[in-house]
Order: sequence, then structure tokens, then C-alpha cells
Amino acid sequence: MNSILTPALNHVYWIGGSPCSGKSSIAAALAAEFGFAIYSCDAAFYRHSEIVDPRLHPTFHRLSRASCDELWMRPVEIQVAEEVALYNEEFSLILNDLGAMPGDIPILAEGAALMPHLIDDLGISRDRAIWIVPWSTFQREHYSRREWRHRVLASCTDPAAAWTNWMERDIGFAGFVRDEAFRLERPCIVVDGAQSLDELTRVVRSQFGIGEEGVGRGRRCLPAGPGANSRGQPTVGEEQRRDAAGDRLPCITQSPAGWIISDVRAQGGA
Repeated sequence: MNSILTPALNHVYWIGGSPCSGKSSIAAALAAEFGFAIYSCDAAFYRHSEIVDPRLHPTFHRLSRASCDELWMRPVEIQVAEEVALYNEEFSLILNDLGAMPGDIPILAEGAALMPHLIDDLGISRDRAIWIVPWSTFQREHYSRREWRHRVLASCTDPAAAWTNWMERDIGFAGFVRDEAFRLERPCIVVDGAQSLDELTRVVRSQFGIGEEGVGRGRRCLPAGPGANSRGQPTVGEEQRRDAAGDRLPCITQSPAGWIISDVRAQGGA
């Protein structure tokens, strides 16, 4: 834990997660409502890529200068591992940025680079950070609507294969974030599209204790029949947590420190 930095970041709220989960939209809604400043990791990434030192940030330096094939035609497991490595390297640059921002206005920092272990290592209070990841089917559906993805992949020799790898990488990274948040007893929302932006924003606002009393606990999953505990909550097992095949929502509830929630549309999945 960085005990020197932590007090200087007491005015920062942290929204991490994986792409296509609504982080930026939720941060924008909260900032508009409460007058907070926003720090976007996505916006900072391109600025950071121009100043990275290959000796200090080898993965970041290499990937920010990679070709389309070098990025997207690598094995997916390597893509996920190197995304984690890149964000580890970038985090000091993010902290420098935040430290340079005015300290008299609350800041909403949001982005995939804010991985649970990085925030946990800072000793950030559990009511100041949350992670949001999409269910795999929701991610694929919404990414496919983004026309700019074709421009990103245009220079790949096999855009279709690159697109598949891109989606699998983001699904793998979402699983990494979700599992790490659970291990560290940090709150993480899994979204499947059934929740509205307003609804998700209220959950995050409640977690942060902004504009209302106390810290909210979100909605719990529906009872899961034989797999539920004595309180009617699903037990936390590998079957409830897997979503790589897109056939089941991860349904993790009420960790000792708070909650990890998702919506379940119907028993047995629908």
C-alpha cells in the first residue's frame, strides 16, 4: 500500500472494469449530477503512449507501437496477460495525472486500467471503488454496433479473425477483473443489458454514498434453487461464475466486504 499517495487521493472515486460495460456513461451521468471532474483512462492512454519509456514501460511501449496483426493476431491468452502488464506499467502515469489535478473538486476516475489489485494496493476505501464488466453476449452485441471497429481492424490481414480475438481478449480480461474483485472482496457489477443506465448509475451512486444516506448494496441475484444457501442466495461456485461460453450469467452475491451482482432474467437462463 502506498501510504504517502493515499491521503492525496481521498477526493477520487474509482470506476474500473472492462470495455463496453458502461463505465464512461455512468461517470458522465454522476459528474453531470454532482459537478465532479472526470479522469478518463482511455483519453489519457494516447497521451501516455507518447511519453512511455521502453525501459520502464516495455509492454506499453511495444504494444502502443504494434501493427494491427501484432496486436490482434497473438494468442488470446497472451493478449490478456499483456493487457494486464500494460495497465500495471501505466498506473504510475495515471497516479501522476491525478495528483496534478485540483484537490478541491471530487474526481471520478474511470477506465479499464484501474484494475482491482492496483486500487487495493493503494489502500483505497471499499466505498470509493467499484468495477463493472459486461456479460460476454452483451459485449459482443454492443461492440458489433460500433462502426469504428472496422477502421481499427482495416489494416489486419484477416479482420474477421482479429475481431474474434479482440472479443475473446476482452471477455478474458472481464473474467480477470471479476475474479480479482471477488478475491479482494471488492464490489463488481456484471451487466447483461437488462439494467438501464439510470439504474446502474443509482447502484454506483449508492455504493459511493453520493447524494443519499449510507452505502447501498445493490440488487441480489434471484434464488438459484438447489444451489442457493439458507438465505436463498446462490452459492459461489465455478458453475455460477463461468461466462466464457456466454451461456450463463455469473451470479456472485454478498461477498464478505459487500456484493458482486448481476441480473438473472429467468431461472435456467434466457
